[in-house]
Amino acid sequence: MDWTLANKYCSDLNNEGTSSVMWRLPAPDELLTIVDSGLSVSALADIFTAASGRAFWSGTDNRNSEKAWRINENGALESVEKTTENYVLCVRINDYPPVENRFSPTPETVTGNVSGLIWQTQYASSKSWGEALKYCEDSTYAGYSDWRLSNKNELAPLLNYAKYKPASYFPDMPTGHFWSSSTFVNKYTSYAWEVDLNYYGGMITSTKTYKNYVRCVRNAD
Repeated sequence: MDWTLANKYCSDLNNEGTSSVMWRLPAPDELLTIVDSGLSVSALADIFTAASGRAFWSGTDNRNSEKAWRINENGALESVEKTTENYVLCVRINDYPPVENRFSPTPETVTGNVSGLIWQTQYASSKSWGEALKYCEDSTYAGYSDWRLSNKNELAPLLNYAKYKPASYFPDMPTGHFWSSSTFVNKYTSYAWEVDLNYYGGMITSTKTYKNYVRCVRNAD
């Protein structure tokens, strides 16, 4: 269905119950958290067996009122006309904090209040994918040696689609592209996933030789 009908479909589900937690279309960062970038056929097929070859609607594109976000079959986040017909997954959740409250910064690190992951405050620039992996593996920043390059899904909570240049509430976030550790397995393994915080927060792929920003992450102790 088109985007307008997709919103109505989710909203109509609320008429079937009395819960205070309302059904709605998922935000782009919420939809990205169920993507499996290790699958070569459909990035959603591991959860939804009928998802192969399909795209699913998400929230509106604040840059253009005629467009909205969707996740395509490869797990990429892209903006398309609202009149396009896509599939619909509704979500209901009451404990996902607002984007502006998702991070707790300190002088050296930033903790994700949803994921519990610990991010480096500093970031590096102009590194290929291989260089980015090594940079994080070799890092002893803040006295820790277990830093790594984050995967594609871990980058999703950094996105904020109400902001522009950068599309994030993460402290001291530059306008640029950040590498993830996730290889694009669907035919083109010479490509890896990156998040575009330069303008609007797209999740795309680039050749691994491309030079991007890097911000390392570690699991909480």
